[in-house]
Amino acid sequence: MNEPTIKRGSTEADWVNYAKRLLDQYWITPGSMALPMDQDGVFDEAMEDLVKSFQEREGLSRDGKIGRDTWAALTGKANAAAHTDYRPTAEDQAADRMARNPHDPSMTDDSRYRVVDGVKVLDMSEEEIVVTPGAVVDWNEVETDMITRARQNVQQQVPWFHQAVGEFAASSTASIGQWAAQMRQFEEDARVELPWSMIVDGLDSALGLAFAGPGGMAGWVYDKLKSAVLTDLVDELATKSMVPGLEQGLLAGVAALKEKVDDSFEQVIHDFEAEGAQHITEQMREYTQLSNDSDWIDEMVAWFGFPRKSVDEIKSPIREWLDHQLGEMLRTAGDQVLNA
Repeated sequence: MNEPTIKRGSTEADWVNYAKRLLDQYWITPGSMALPMDQDGVFDEAMEDLVKSFQEREGLSRDGKIGRDTWAALTGKANAAAHTDYRPTAEDQAADRMARNPHDPSMTDDSRYRVVDGVKVLDMSEEEIVVTPGAVVDWNEVETDMITRARQNVQQQVPWFHQAVGEFAASSTASIGQWAAQMRQFEEDARVELPWSMIVDGLDSALGLAFAGPGGMAGWVYDKLKSAVLTDLVDELATKSMVPGLEQGLLAGVAALKEKVDDSFEQVIHDFEAEGAQHITEQMREYTQLSNDSDWIDEMVAWFGFPRKSVDEIKSPIREWLDHQLGEMLRTAGDQVLNA
């Protein structure tokens, strides 16, 4: 069988999924808590990075493409690790199409799916999955535990983000006042637009750090907070940042930031009640081998976008990034004032 050359953006979904399985066999050791890549037929940047790491490790050209030499090395190494010489079969390709189109009623049904109102849904209502001899794990119990833990993490951590922004707003008063006092002698002639985008970009980076899951990937909570808090925020702050009136403009901008967070952070908690459980359910479609081990469940919850975090892991990056970016913004604005 001649393998095609595939790379980021390739549309040969069956071969992409075959490559993903080989990469999983190569990188994931028995007993590892690492999760396999989604069998979605997508050759994305993350997969390209993994291919490059494989090529570097095997002494191949590090181009991120899976061509003849990379296929040969990958199949040899991965199959040796898995003690199998697996190639995608017609059944594999059908399973891949089912995984990519789980709600398509035209797909052939199997024991994992049932049709409800013309839509295929995963049916685990009566299913128990044996993971080790003598051990039986109930799908619904594991999924319910995951949803409960994710809910607890969201309800606990999002208010910490809110608190961190409130603390920044309070502490920024002193630094703004000191800076404005230094600039006051120039205020009569200065008309400068303060670069609030620096604060917004810093908050975006901070959210990514605070709510990052395994591998540094920002997940569900980050996406929701970014949408709720950062959307149009630069424009909302910029309308309050013209000088003269340096100190008043800065304080008004910080107050507007706090007000935006005050008004929107609880929406993320409400969004979890509306969408979070379904999100976890959809993510769980690919995992038929379960464990009721607490650490395993925490690992899965984190991979699905709801990592467990301490108060310092949430608040520290928020405070540090906002404090740093405020200082940079003041320096940048100061240069503009002095050169006006």
